[in-house]
Amino acid sequence: MDTIQLPDGVTSDLPSIEDRYDSAVRGLMMRIKSLYDAIIDRFGLEGLELIREISGAEGDAIADKLLARGQRTDLKSITLLLARIFENVRGIGEVTELTDQRGEIMISRCPYPFDSADVCRAHTTMEERLVHRLNPNLRYQIEACIPRGDKYCLHVVTTWEISASETRQGFKDI
Repeated sequence: MDTIQLPDGVTSDLPSIEDRYDSAVRGLMMRIKSLYDAIIDRFGLEGLELIREISGAEGDAIADKLLARGQRTDLKSITLLLARIFENVRGIGEVTELTDQRGEIMISRCPYPFDSADVCRAHTTMEERLVHRLNPNLRYQIEACIPRGDKYCLHVVTTWEISASETRQGFKDI
């Protein structure tokens, strides 16, 4: 049964659920980009800070729900959680490293149509705060970023010790 029930005798050639989901996600991503662009056009740097605040609060709220449900908080589990989040919004990529000290997720097709690294950074405050809330001994960074001109995005979770000594090119440099 479809989510919208049709009258008896009426049929509809709806695309598959996968195609509908992909289309809905693409539409929502474009809407997010349009809203972010409008916020920044109207409020400038304060708008970017507002996006960071809202995204960070969402990361905290998600982490609290996950912790209440018993989410594991080791680096590997959190990296795999982030991979699932990216997959849910139709990011395409792979987990390229997964050790006790470092997890990497390379996204070759980002679902977000952002053309500004600053907007991407503000939006991914959600992931940063989610990781920190789940485990304050871990750090989330983006070491490569498509809106910055890189060929892919590289989302990295590390322990603080590794972060300080082995960071390649932290997202803060964008």
